[in-house]
Order: sequence, then C-alpha cells, then structure tokens
Amino acid sequence: MKILITGGAGFIGSNLAIKLYNLGYEIIIVDNLSTGFLNNLENIKNNIIFENEDIINREKIFKIFEKYKPEYVFHLAAQSSVSFSIKNPDLDMKINYEGSKNIIDASTFFNVKKIIYSGSGGTYYGDYYKYKNIINNSRFNLEKLAPKEFNKKNPISPYGISKAKVLELLKNQNKLNWIALMYGNVYGPMQNPYGEAGVISIFSKKMLLNKKPIIYGDGECIRDYIFVEDVVSANIKAQEKGNNEIINIANNKGYSTLEIYKMLKNLINYKGEFIKKPYRDGDVLVSILNIEKAKNILNFEPKYNIKNGLIKTIEYLKDN
Repeated sequence: MKILITGGAGFIGSNLAIKLYNLGYEIIIVDNLSTGFLNNLENIKNNIIFENEDIINREKIFKIFEKYKPEYVFHLAAQSSVSFSIKNPDLDMKINYEGSKNIIDASTFFNVKKIIYSGSGGTYYGDYYKYKNIINNSRFNLEKLAPKEFNKKNPISPYGISKAKVLELLKNQNKLNWIALMYGNVYGPMQNPYGEAGVISIFSKKMLLNKKPIIYGDGECIRDYIFVEDVVSANIKAQEKGNNEIINIANNKGYSTLEIYKMLKNLINYKGEFIKKPYRDGDVLVSILNIEKAKNILNFEPKYNIKNGLIKTIEYLKDN
C-alpha cells in the first residue's frame, strides 16, 4: 500500500514515516526541507521515495501524485510558528492554506482513499477558557470543561486562522474522505530544539548545555502536552477509523510552562535559572483539549504520561 506523507522529514512526519515503513507500507515523502531534516530518516532513507518539493508548487504536486498514485495521504507540511505568522501572515496563509488546498485537490483528483490532516487544537479554539470566563477555575475544572470538537473556533493568530481555513476546505467538499486531527502541544524525539516551537525540546537542550531557557510572561501559560508516539498512533488509527471528522488528540491534562521547567530541571539536574521575557503576541493563555471523541471513534488512549515522555525526550537529546 502506498502512503504519501507531506512534511515527512519534519518532527511528527519522520516519526510517522518510520512507524509506517516498519509496518510494511510503501512510503513517499514530500518535503522541501525548510524545517525538516533528512537525518531524521537516516534509518529508512534508502527504502523510501523522497521528493524535495514545496506544497505550494501546485504543478509539481500534481505530477508527484500522478507518478506515485498514493492510496492514503498524511498531510503534515506546514509553517508552524505562531510568531512567524504574525510577522508574515501572507506567507503563512500561502503555505498553510494554499499549499494544503493543492494537497487536497490532488488527493481528490487522483482518488486518494483518505487524507489525514494534522491540525492545531490550541490555535483553533484560541483563548477558549478566557472566552468562557473559566480561566480562574481549578486545573481539574479546566480539564473537565476542555473544548470539544463542536465548540466554536476562535483562532487569535494568523497561523490559527490559516489552519482553520483548511478545515473549512475539507468540510465543504464531498468527494474525499478525511480526518482532521487537532493536536495539543506535541513533543518528543526528533523535535528541533533550536526552533521557535516545542518548549520541552528547547528547554531540555538549553539545560543539557547548561544554558538558561527563556520563559515568556509569568510562566503560567497552560498547555496540553502529547508525546509524539501517541500522535503517531492516533494517525495510524485514523487511517482506518472515522470519516469526515475533526478529532482532538491530546492528554486532556494541563501543565504550566513553569511546571514543565521545574520537572525538566529536576530530571536533568540543571542548577541554573531561566530568563524571563514578556508574553509574545498570539500566545494562548490556556489550552487543554477534550479527547472523548478520539476515545470513542479511534479507540485512542495516550500511553505516555508527562514524566515518561520527558525522560524519553531527554534521552534522545543526550544521544543526538
């Protein structure tokens, strides 16, 4: 069975590609290597097809689909930095919306069985808790009242808007089966510790090098962290289960930036402190996702708690 993965040299995409290859699938990867790395695919690169191409190049994308005729498409390629989207919203829209439209159109034209789209739960629902005036409730209540897939979207950054527009594209067509997986904050092996996204990898690398990590604001931004192996598992389940659904993929548990910092500091035995900077534009204060739909439709249950995920991430960064 042929599977095409856009962004397959990136963080989540490479983890997914390796798992699908090990399951016996024929893998075609499309990635322009703007943020992905071929080193992520080192162990399988001689056994997969790799196309160094940009999803915004519509003509080339259609030629790739025509040449390989994939049966399933996992669409992960994106501009994923909220701060970048604020600085350059036009390019963000071009990559995330127009590029995605090219993938969706090609998938429809060449009769792909299903497209599994990687969305962003935190940016899609925006400051949901602030909007609901429940931000001062206990952590338990925040988790209990976490947004479900039918809750009103409320993106507050160009990145969130561009990703939400892709969902409208999927919902407004009727020729292609699709699943949109709305992730919490994904972390784990092969996440770039030198990028802007991925606080766990960034903090871990800084501490391992005995450098001070940066915390924006008061460190009380709360996120729903999900280990990359759980995200890969959800993608594989979505290949066979559910059609035309938006599904949250997270842990339904929230941790503040300061809590993550303290856990990593203890696990790494870091003796330094952190640098404090002002909040960044576009940052959501609280993001926790309800995952009942994922449990019911995909039979999805996260296997990694935060401590086990942090340990595996630290071990990977030490070795790499």
